Amino acid sequence: MSGDLRTVARALRDAPAARVREAVAMIDALAERGAADALIVPLRGRLRQLGIPRRLGFVRLLFLPLDSVIRDPAFWRAEQAAVPRSALAPLGAAVQAALSEQAGAIRAAIAAGMPGADLVDRFGPPLWTAGAEVLRALSAAAAPRPGWDRTGLPTACLAPIATACACVLGAETALRAAIDGPDGPAVMARVLAATAAAGPDCLALLSAVLLGRCAAPAGPLALLARAATAAGPAAHAAVDRALTAVFERLEREAGAGLSATAADQAAGLLAAVANGTSPRQQALAQAVQLRLDAACRARLETELAAQVLAPLRELTGEAAPAAVVALEHEARALAGYAAAARQLGNADRYDRLLRDAAAAVRAPAGAPALTPIDRVRMVEILAGPEAALALLEGREPGAAIAPPPRASARNPG
Repeated sequence: MSGDLRTVARALRDAPAARVREAVAMIDALAERGAADALIVPLRGRLRQLGIPRRLGFVRLLFLPLDSVIRDPAFWRAEQAAVPRSALAPLGAAVQAALSEQAGAIRAAIAAGMPGADLVDRFGPPLWTAGAEVLRALSAAAAPRPGWDRTGLPTACLAPIATACACVLGAETALRAAIDGPDGPAVMARVLAATAAAGPDCLALLSAVLLGRCAAPAGPLALLARAATAAGPAAHAAVDRALTAVFERLEREAGAGLSATAADQAAGLLAAVANGTSPRQQALAQAVQLRLDAACRARLETELAAQVLAPLRELTGEAAPAAVVALEHEARALAGYAAAARQLGNADRYDRLLRDAAAAVRAPAGAPALTPIDRVRMVEILAGPEAALALLEGREPGAAIAPPPRASARNPG
């Protein structure tokens, strides 16, 4: 990346969400993105955090089931349960060439502006099934692919990467049905057994996809342990690799600002690992939990200061209703984030950060332009109804509430 592009990338990384959304839409709309695509790389964690959708092209649609395990090639290692991003273009080009008619229909739908969700529903499952067959054949041929020399990867990596991708794509339709359907555990057990038979690399990659996707990972983790026991020691090592890959992704996302959804998912996976796996996995989970907890608390403290407290202090005169509503929205989002992240441990520290923010709002200097009712509402969002009631009654939060006057004959109350 050139110096100019690095400057733009840094500016985008710190830009408001609306500016990031506009920039990503412009880059995704380019017919040939070239060097501009490098601007997206440092933003990927933030895009997930902000929920900014990416425009689907043929290659993105083809490899959508692998989205959570795609890695920057600079940090990819052959033993990871992951796929280097640079491998996708030549593999995708091979699938496009082999599925010319199917690929043409998909490109036409994309050019016509079909929404991403409709593209996935209509073209995804048949493309993933057919694409898996093409990649299996490509792996078996073990022939160099045009463009592979630009991936920065050894030629020897082509066959194992193509094989593992084929396993995930071929299992995707059944996996979706297993996650959503009533016969999920039985279907998932069959998929995992077949994948384990295909080899440890396939099992590792599919396991990482599965664990990175399930909101309640305890059941899938138990099924993985069962499939690994049936397949042997190499399969157990494959599941360990998958867990390591998922934890590494969560830690990277924590550095960029772990979303409330991702924090929820991380807490569920960490609890599942702590309650039913090997001592090595439990030790790994404990170390990851400490790092995620620290990253989430740091993010909460930083964003409370930057997104709520500083803008409140800067409001002058009678605050415009729209500005107050926007700040309440930010405060509510951060309180929701704290509720998810507190599952990672040290819940009292998250509560203390919210209480400290509420205390700053209570102070006249903390929000000079707020009306009394706006101030009470903001305190309630950050610290709960008891803190808001205390502000209304002119007492400190946690102080005893004065009892109501006793009823008497003359004052029946």
